[in-house]
Amino acid sequence: QHMMELCKEPYLRALFLILNRDLDGVMKEDGITLMDRVAFACRYMPDTVLNTAIKQLLATKVKRGQLDAILLLGLGPSSIPL
Repeated sequence: QHMMELCKEPYLRALFLILNRDLDGVMKEDGITLMDRVAFACRYMPDTVLNTAIKQLLATKVKRGQLDAILLLGLGPSSIPL
């Protein structure tokens, strides 16, 4: 835990989170690209948790107005809140 706090590299912090089995922490790591977080979730999260994690991530992105959410929303009516 102490090493993670000292680390400034987001992908290295994510590695420490994975080693500590903190899957939610990886999903909340803002320094990691959206697509990397989605890929991580698809690979390592159980199906029962995956859907909720992606929805939470997407809701956070939309709330902040982060345009990379278009990668998940597409350019249809669902992207209007951005």
